[in-house]
Amino acid sequence: MKAYELVGYQSSRYTAAGLEGRRELAKLKVVIGAQLRQALVDADLRWSDVGPLLRVRGHGRFDVSRARSFVTPGGQVRWAVRIRSGSPKHRLIIVRLQPGKTVVQDFVFMPKLPRVLLYFTLTDSKAKSLGIVCNSAEEVVRTVWDQERSC
Repeated sequence: MKAYELVGYQSSRYTAAGLEGRRELAKLKVVIGAQLRQALVDADLRWSDVGPLLRVRGHGRFDVSRARSFVTPGGQVRWAVRIRSGSPKHRLIIVRLQPGKTVVQDFVFMPKLPRVLLYFTLTDSKAKSLGIVCNSAEEVVRTVWDQERSC
C-alpha cells in the first residue's frame, strides 16, 4: 500500500481505509467464531467445522453470516445479509453489526430462511418475526438447545 502512496496512485476500491476496514472485519470474524465455539464448549455440546458451516452433534448444521448495517435514505437502519449457495437447507445464525461495522450488535437465530437466492435485507421487525434475537453467543446456544428440545 505504501508503494501506491509513494507514486500517487489513487484507487477507488483499495484505499488504505478500505483495507483497514477489511482487516478489522476479518479480526471480528475470528472473535465471533471463538465466542460461538466457546459457548458450545461451555454448554457441553460437541461441534466441528464442516467447510464454512458449523456442525453441532445432535442439532444439525448452521451457517454463520455477518450482516453489515446501512442506513436507507429515509433514515432507517437495515442489515444486508449474504448467505452461501446451498445453505438454505441449514439453519442460519446472523451476526448483526452496529453501524460502525466493527462491533457486534446482536445475533439472530433463524431456524428457516426466507426464500432468497444469496442476499436479503433484514430489518428489526423482520428479524423478530423470522427469527429469535439473542444478545450473546451463549444465548444463541441456549436458543438452539431449547429449539431442539421443544421439537
